[in-house]
Amino acid sequence: MGLRDSFVKIGVLKPGASNSPVPEEKMHDLKPTAKGSAKVSSKASTNDTDPPIGSDADEFYKTLEKALRKSAGDGFDYLKFKDTLKKMASHVPEEAARYAAAGASAESMKMSADDLISSAQDYIAVLDKQEALFKDAQSDIQTEVDKDEADLKTINKQIADLESQKAVLEAEIADNTKKINEDKASFDAGYDKLASEIKQDISKIKKYLKN
Repeated sequence: MGLRDSFVKIGVLKPGASNSPVPEEKMHDLKPTAKGSAKVSSKASTNDTDPPIGSDADEFYKTLEKALRKSAGDGFDYLKFKDTLKKMASHVPEEAARYAAAGASAESMKMSADDLISSAQDYIAVLDKQEALFKDAQSDIQTEVDKDEADLKTINKQIADLESQKAVLEAEIADNTKKINEDKASFDAGYDKLASEIKQDISKIKKYLKN
């Protein structure tokens, strides 16, 4: 089972979906609720193209941020406050002034500092759920890795045993081949010697006994 298959298995990805740690079909369960008018939406689009698993930290950041935005409602909340801060960055370089201006915008939307903090904490809870899903998927993958490592260890032992058997067989083959060659040489020498003696006797019998 590969990385993508493990995410599909636990429901983080749908079969055939883009490899992403964002659980598209589970987004309706991740609903942070901020005070005031900041209610999160239970609906999220599943047509977005998510960054692939295994990409760098920036890609995971984008994926996690997308999970937050898919959980956001229409009202003013922490994410809207965060966006306001970003828009002010270029023309309000001083941090305190920037936060004060964004805070004023929040207050105009009936969002106090405590409301913003509560909303931000709700989004941390969303991130925590995403982290739990990701860790579960990685745990499944780690289980597969551990199994593969155990199988590899077994295979390596089998290979070592076979290598040992191979060495024994090679030694036996070498010894037996040497013995065969030595025995053949000895047999041939004995045969030649005895056959030569017999042939000599035949020659002498013909010479001395047939006349």
